[in-house]
Amino acid sequence: MIRATIKKSAALLLGAVLVVGLASATYAQDKPVMDDEGFIFFINGANVQIPQLNGSVVADPLDPTSSNRVFLISYADWSESGFRWPSGGDRDSVGVDASAYTGMNYGETDTLYMKFLSDTSNRGKSDFIAFMDSDDDTNAPLDPDPFNENADLPFRLRWQIPADMHDGQWHEVAIPLPPSTKALLDSAKAGVDANGDSLEVEVDELFMGWNYAGAWAATSANGHWDESSPYWKEFDWEAVKYFGRHIDHADGGGPLYFDYFSIGVPPSELVDSAPAALSSISLSNADGVNTVSWTGASGVGGYNVYFSESEITDVVADGVVRLATVPFDGTLSVDHSITAPHSDLASDFEAYYAVTATSQFGSESAPAADMISADAKVEPSYAYELDTDGIDAVYEAIGDATIPDAATMASLFPEGYKPFTIDENRKYLENGNGLTVGDDDISAKFWLGFGSTDNELVIYAEVTDDALVFASETITTGAAWAYDSWELGLGNYTPESFIISSTHTEFWRGEDPDYQFRAGMRSDADPFVHESARDDVIPNSETIGETTDTGYRLLTLINTVELSTAEATASDELFDFPGSDEITLYPFNVAINDADDPAVTRETQLSWSNRAGGDTWWNTPARWQTIAFVGRNKVGISVEETADNPLEFSLDQNYPNPFNPTTKIAFTLASTTDVTLEVYNMLGQKVATLLQNQKMTAGKHYQNFDAGSLASGMYFYRISTPSFVQSRKMTLIK
Repeated sequence: MIRATIKKSAALLLGAVLVVGLASATYAQDKPVMDDEGFIFFINGANVQIPQLNGSVVADPLDPTSSNRVFLISYADWSESGFRWPSGGDRDSVGVDASAYTGMNYGETDTLYMKFLSDTSNRGKSDFIAFMDSDDDTNAPLDPDPFNENADLPFRLRWQIPADMHDGQWHEVAIPLPPSTKALLDSAKAGVDANGDSLEVEVDELFMGWNYAGAWAATSANGHWDESSPYWKEFDWEAVKYFGRHIDHADGGGPLYFDYFSIGVPPSELVDSAPAALSSISLSNADGVNTVSWTGASGVGGYNVYFSESEITDVVADGVVRLATVPFDGTLSVDHSITAPHSDLASDFEAYYAVTATSQFGSESAPAADMISADAKVEPSYAYELDTDGIDAVYEAIGDATIPDAATMASLFPEGYKPFTIDENRKYLENGNGLTVGDDDISAKFWLGFGSTDNELVIYAEVTDDALVFASETITTGAAWAYDSWELGLGNYTPESFIISSTHTEFWRGEDPDYQFRAGMRSDADPFVHESARDDVIPNSETIGETTDTGYRLLTLINTVELSTAEATASDELFDFPGSDEITLYPFNVAINDADDPAVTRETQLSWSNRAGGDTWWNTPARWQTIAFVGRNKVGISVEETADNPLEFSLDQNYPNPFNPTTKIAFTLASTTDVTLEVYNMLGQKVATLLQNQKMTAGKHYQNFDAGSLASGMYFYRISTPSFVQSRKMTLIK
């Protein structure tokens, strides 16, 4: 693991100018540690020591023609975005040790330096600069329900942005960090130290904005807001997983920008220069995969790889997408698969790529760019225009509250139709509190249809689930996601490209609206379907369902015209699905929620979109994937299309199994990525780490496992990448 440290050193550069440098070393330790001499998050680019960024680097909004680059965090309901230290999944992050920055008393802590701009639409809202610690005991929570008031949830430290700073202008602040506990912070605000003695100094006015805000819980009245909660915990400075913006409301708002953001490193010391541009890059194509490679340069912090469908001269221009960030010592190549959702879209096209070298703080060189002409692969991913008989059959089934048998439902779609499938071969972990053990635990197929006359949306779902836990009648539709159900995102607009997909980092209304639908069974009432912006049922829309021997089935009909009747969505453009000879592209994702224990509610959510992963797809359309809505006369699926798909992430069954004491684990990667491979016992305790955030190329890989030191029994092995998590069982017999 790379230790995240930043050292300050003096240098004589036209006088006494302090230059910030970066030192990296490899240590065998549980988590990265921030050095007590300071840490830079952002100057003109993000620090390469930060493993995950929720935000984007853009031009200065007040001076867009300048070379100044700033960090943009868009508005999203109930969200935290910024700089993260994940490990094997966001909820399970071990965080980063930042304890060197705090202390017992005011004046003994380090200082947070930042220059930020908050949009005027954020005025009067609960908008914070926040730190969040890790859920450091995810395998044994105080209450096994991760969404209940007694759960072992991450706790928060927040700084309230003053109302007068939501003015659309840049503000430079230097804020002393708070002492390490809530009681010590309260004492400092009262002007006394840990011993109760007077501080004898005036407390900075901005310091008063700090608050140890406790932990969120599903029931607001039962949140762990202060020590009165029996489950209150102090903020864990040794396991901080997130720094950035925290939006604690759903009242709307605008962007927040950071020009710089650092702890312990004042602006006068933020000296950073972009490296020289790379001389060239190399592009090649094989089996539908474009490979971008380049020769490394000395003294750089890493590299960024970009894609566009037009020539790249500026990496922050519209239509340019960052594919990957590669560390300075990583594999200097990136694979990019281009897949079309329908054969009519798979014609030859020109793909443009660029690579920039970054400084150790992320400041980028000019791009080295090139172009390659290539074919797109076809991965059929489309909704089908149902004919009049098919639409009538759906209405009749809804009226009778009885789903036709599976064969009849499939017959409404063309022969060879490929349903949207979430299973061992394609699933992206969104939220997990435990191991997903296979398709029999949770998997699903979705048939997506539409009517072109009245613009109905039809979703038929077959879900495999070995333990059914449905929401009760008393659970509101807005909270039904915590139980067995599905969720679906759909944007009513055509993205610029099926490759780039949506660029919305938050839900839009009006001409290009985004929607999130939820549907499911109820344990003691009729099934439901609703849309999250309305947070209630959709008029003239319905879900019917039934349980099966292996799970449950749902048939849902959504009257899209009604989506523009509620106050929250009244300005939205009406859907106009394509006719029989047309194809229209829409951004889309579908996910399944799995609750295996009534006392736990949702344990896992799995997504279909290959852009998903993490826990914010539901309000971030940019993480949806583009699919096609196809008229009846445009359907044509060939054997070549379905057989010639690009590599997909997968984890094979170990061989031999059962084994004694060695076995081989095989897995496939769809692209170059960081891989963690771990082994757990039946209690969920980790017993071996075979790979830890190791950069590996696309293709088939094999890993040997020697269990000579373990007792006989059943074990789980789990692979984790930034976008894919999968587990399987294996048996050791000695």
